[in-house]
Amino acid sequence: MGKQISIVNDANKKIKSNSTFTIPLCEFCTKRNFRSYDLCLLKYSTNISIQSNHQHTCFICENFFQEVLPSILTKINSHLSDLDLYKPKIDIGTTLPYRFYENEDYVRSMFQIRGIPNIKNQINFCIRENIQSSLELKIDHINPELKYEIVIYEDLSFSINSKNRQFYLLGSYKKIRRGIPQKKQIKRDNSTHKPNDEKLMNYAKSVESFVIDTLNHQYGTNAIKISWTGGEDKDSLVMGSGRPFVVKISSSVPVRKRKEIFDGDGMEISFERIEPNILKNIHRYKQIVKVLVVVKGDFSIRDELEEKVKSIVGSVKFEMKNKTLIRNVYESTLLSKKENYLELLICLDNGIPIKQLIGGQDPIEPSLSSVLKCKCECKYFDILEFIQSI
Repeated sequence: MGKQISIVNDANKKIKSNSTFTIPLCEFCTKRNFRSYDLCLLKYSTNISIQSNHQHTCFICENFFQEVLPSILTKINSHLSDLDLYKPKIDIGTTLPYRFYENEDYVRSMFQIRGIPNIKNQINFCIRENIQSSLELKIDHINPELKYEIVIYEDLSFSINSKNRQFYLLGSYKKIRRGIPQKKQIKRDNSTHKPNDEKLMNYAKSVESFVIDTLNHQYGTNAIKISWTGGEDKDSLVMGSGRPFVVKISSSVPVRKRKEIFDGDGMEISFERIEPNILKNIHRYKQIVKVLVVVKGDFSIRDELEEKVKSIVGSVKFEMKNKTLIRNVYESTLLSKKENYLELLICLDNGIPIKQLIGGQDPIEPSLSSVLKCKCECKYFDILEFIQSI
């Protein structure tokens, strides 16, 4: 027994003669890891001691909570304050230097600490708690309207990227005067006209530019993508309920669900928010079109003219982008005839090229030129109404 006591005493003397291994931690890292654990232990004949010390750099976070986190909170609060009265649902994500995790795992393995949230969880919690308390905003992990992605670099500098939720809008537009193209156009001209030249200004106006300008003004959008459901000549009028189109936008301000209408520059557009699951039906509609046709060459009134105009009713086969498509014409009526001009009223599926249907210059069957056995040309057409298909 005396020998055993002597061995123990010798061991204790060796331990006392060794210096203590001290690990400095900040207040945050100490509380996170050692709420229910002792702050020191004996391991490999060495005293290991945890000290919550403000004088030294924290072994785990390198003083991130005291020196970097306040700047992150200031930037996020400043950005959110610019949103005025709008209070979006927020989520937070962070990317940390890998050594933060390694240092924390090293300490936890020595003290056998398990089942406690790690440093990333606490950083996210601090940011979210600040957002909720100071700005009274809600945190939503499933369907946030605004998400902040924070990246902490190796030198402890950081970047903050905000990702806005994407919204889908069902739009429609009308053109109540002629000369308005659907899409923005770039005039390639070597002339010396000044940028404020009236003709150049009129040339730049389009449905697309009106849509983009309106959405930017209303919602401060970050990105806009327009999907058109069809097109028409710049000299065509678009009436009735307007041609539908779809817009995908990324905005820090949520798009209101109610329908909103805007007008200007001979155009009227409307928007209402929709869910992505109904997008597949947006392109399915019929249009009622009034067409002015000029018949070239010798042409005289025949008793069967009205019947021949009606004969294009039915299935229409045509080629587009190296594909053969089949759509339907539901009605074709002769409204008037004056000299070599015919005015027709046609109800047809969206997607049928109207000038091709009249002139037959590209592969299409039937066409007005083929049934009249005369060369026909569409001078212009106006769209009177759109009928959504079920």
